[in-house]
Amino acid sequence: MAYARIIVPNFDSRKISEVPVAAWKALYPLPYEAALRREAAKNDFDPMFAAGLIRQESTFQADAVSRKDAIGLMQVLPKTGKLLAKQLKVRYTKDKLFEPDYNIELGMVYIAGLVRQTGAFEYAAAAYNAGEDRIAAWKSERNYEEIPELVESIPFTETREYVQVVLRNTAVYRMIYGSPSVALQASTGHAR
Repeated sequence: MAYARIIVPNFDSRKISEVPVAAWKALYPLPYEAALRREAAKNDFDPMFAAGLIRQESTFQADAVSRKDAIGLMQVLPKTGKLLAKQLKVRYTKDKLFEPDYNIELGMVYIAGLVRQTGAFEYAAAAYNAGEDRIAAWKSERNYEEIPELVESIPFTETREYVQVVLRNTAVYRMIYGSPSVALQASTGHAR
């Protein structure tokens, strides 16, 4: 990724069509693609949204640990991981969160559930970053005409920018690696 940044300076301010697809693939690699697609299919979810989220959360580093003790690719908190493992009826240990397939399995269930619960990818990303209670409070403060209006009004700069970056990452991943199926878009109500 670092070499691609040298070859394509200011890539993030360029139009997608101005940069060859091979360069985009170097800038936006997709490790663990098989696991992402498998778990996304199990959860009727967009694997490219999950990839955009993982890029922002851990830059695909399976051994990542945040200052808040979130672990692995999808930065799953241990207590959340324990609840998700129980829900999925799979064995849980904190160390398993470092295993890419396991982390993606749990994280995908979590983010897919947030999209169903909140009603939009943007809201789910905000909840993933700031907490489910906060997005619910922001949504209840007033009646937003459109989703981008709420995103722009998120009072936490970090969360507002996080949502914007995850959405940008998602758009690039979809362009490079393909969009979700029409059936998925119809089932979630999100044609992107």
